[in-house]
Amino acid sequence: MARYKVGIFGVGDAAIQYALAVQSNPLTELVAAVSRDKVKTGKRLTNIGMDQVAILKDYDDLVRQKGLDIIINTGPHQMHAQETIKAAEAGIHVMFEKPVGMSFKEVQDVYSAVQGSGIKTQQGSPLIFNPYMKNLQKLIDDGHLGKLFYLQADHAHTLDHWPGLSWGGGDKRKGGPSAPLVTGIHAVTALRRLGGDIEEVCGYQTWGHKKNYEYAPTFAAVLKFKSGAIGSISSTYEAESPYIRDFVIHGSKGSIRNDTFFLKELFPGQTDWQKFETTLPDSGAVSSHSFQDLWDDFIDAINNDRSSAVNIEVTLKTHEICFAITKSMENGKIVKLPLAD
Repeated sequence: MARYKVGIFGVGDAAIQYALAVQSNPLTELVAAVSRDKVKTGKRLTNIGMDQVAILKDYDDLVRQKGLDIIINTGPHQMHAQETIKAAEAGIHVMFEKPVGMSFKEVQDVYSAVQGSGIKTQQGSPLIFNPYMKNLQKLIDDGHLGKLFYLQADHAHTLDHWPGLSWGGGDKRKGGPSAPLVTGIHAVTALRRLGGDIEEVCGYQTWGHKKNYEYAPTFAAVLKFKSGAIGSISSTYEAESPYIRDFVIHGSKGSIRNDTFFLKELFPGQTDWQKFETTLPDSGAVSSHSFQDLWDDFIDAINNDRSSAVNIEVTLKTHEICFAITKSMENGKIVKLPLAD
């Protein structure tokens, strides 16, 4: 019998990937899901071998579910903050999709509730568990890139075909609330993990040819790390191209450019770029994302009473950076961190 009983709020494509991860971990069992359409949800869960899951009508029913240990929140963006607080008050661990709040105040409220509850949390950031990202982390941690001085992450996608964006109001300020919070947060989480804390940002935004967003769907930001390194991130939903996710890292001992590396100290005699043979984060399909590793890390954190990889402290700091970028885009000024001061 599994040790931890799990419930899911929202049953879209990402939720199905979480459900599969729950199913594959011997310590967890999916026992409940919340959905407005019981028939459709029941069919989706049956298709992945989960025909014994209780389908509940709303989130409060899930929190009240007897014996529930963990909630996975994949609901609309504006239904992450208060829902996480309710779970914390009930002593239920939470895996939540980003963003966890529609304002920095909401994020701070979630942080305070979680800190005082003793529960574990994990932000839905499977990118950091991607095999390519693990390669980057290992090279940096082992010193093979030397002192980092530049980090870059760019993302281009078109989200018009994604029903979850309009269903959850993700194209509106009330459900976005900005491009840095909707997609930029993935790059922020990754670069902060690789390069350390960030002390100031400067952002710019624009509408290209897509006018159905209440916030600018294209942005770019310059980052200044506490280490002295600088960096940049960009994201657009308007690209008329296949999915793009680019990374560039320069250090005193070598460089990374997407799926190639140049490390003369580690590979004496290297005269040109060499290629990573690994799985790249080059698809927008959620089925290609590293949900299993994200989930397994969370369960191990709960089971062994340790911090998860994207715990509430990391969540607070990454959201703070995204809100700082949003503030800079809106007022045209450099914004220093922390915002809390």
